[in-house]
Amino acid sequence: MISSLQVGFLNSIPLFSSGYSFSIFQLLVICFFLFFKRLFISKRYLYFTAPIFFIFIIGFAKGWASGEFGIDLFRDSVIVLNFILLLSLGGMLSDTSKESIDKGIFLLACLYSAYYLIKFMYYLMIGTPLIDFNVQEYRVLMGSGEFVVPLGLLIGFKLRKQSSFFGICLIILLLLVVILTQSRTSLLLLIIAGFIYIYTRVKVSWQILYVAVFILGFLAFSTIQNITMGGVDNSNLFLKLISSLGELKPANYDRNEVGYHWRGFENFLALQSYSSFDFFSKLFGGGFGYLLPLPFEMTLAGNVYDEIPFIHNGYMFLLLKVGGIGFLFYIFWLKQAYLIVNIDKTILLSSVFWFFVVATLVMGGPFEKNDMAIIVFYLGFNLARNLSRRSY
Repeated sequence: MISSLQVGFLNSIPLFSSGYSFSIFQLLVICFFLFFKRLFISKRYLYFTAPIFFIFIIGFAKGWASGEFGIDLFRDSVIVLNFILLLSLGGMLSDTSKESIDKGIFLLACLYSAYYLIKFMYYLMIGTPLIDFNVQEYRVLMGSGEFVVPLGLLIGFKLRKQSSFFGICLIILLLLVVILTQSRTSLLLLIIAGFIYIYTRVKVSWQILYVAVFILGFLAFSTIQNITMGGVDNSNLFLKLISSLGELKPANYDRNEVGYHWRGFENFLALQSYSSFDFFSKLFGGGFGYLLPLPFEMTLAGNVYDEIPFIHNGYMFLLLKVGGIGFLFYIFWLKQAYLIVNIDKTILLSSVFWFFVVATLVMGGPFEKNDMAIIVFYLGFNLARNLSRRSY
């Protein structure tokens, strides 16, 4: 049996969150458990994950057939392999105590939050004013919104940590870091959980009141934040959330607008490229290593690109790389996952699943090589547990 401390340590190792080495390390961990612990994935769970294996086979084979043998083929292969390995790791640990996994993630979230909050306070103590930071520098200072923190916060409520003074302090710590990261996607997990709680646990006659209080509370916080952090560009979370809807709209923006609508511009280019594919490529995509051409050169993260390897919309990523067939495999897998979630539906698991679905739309979801790792692992762990208990 693996203790909560071991789980927290496993997820806190630097290699476990460092891009491509992340997948390699996970593979070594899985091999270790298979060899020494004799942990196996059930056949039913393997059948469930089969569509993701097929996606990998389609993408790799099509990329190889298209003459992609370099770093681009390797990168896309690792992205999907990372998804498979995390699901597999969750499946292998499914007979571990759920409380141990939950406590391990909660402990990891608290340690992570404490580290970044101390770093934040240090910068303030040495006299660095917030106004000197742009929003990206500010988010990097606070950890860029790793999802272990909002997940740990929800697990904290599940474990009833708010029932003790020390537990309340830890809950406040996690909530403070979620707020300070300025991450819309991290906040999205909490919003989804809030609405699911209201929908499932609150009487219908009280639901409108709860939603109104929820929204007014967020507006009040947003107003206070705007006053206290006005020096930080784009610091208002409410305005950022509202603008997110427009950012996703596919459109052919000009060079001056692209910076404000990058994700919508990506979606437009992806649809345009997919429509130009021949029939075979529409079925099986451009393959791993396919690069999305840009109509003009763009400077991204300090580098100049005329084509890009990754799209923030995971569904568009699949459509380009593995075509309509691979896309349908993924939709089928999501449908099966939804049915398994409903075997033993809880607010936490439902929140994680729907966040997973939405995050795939707004940031790549499981095809984002790093930030979603803890979400994919936790979802895989719970899906494997549910699947081992009953059929669906």
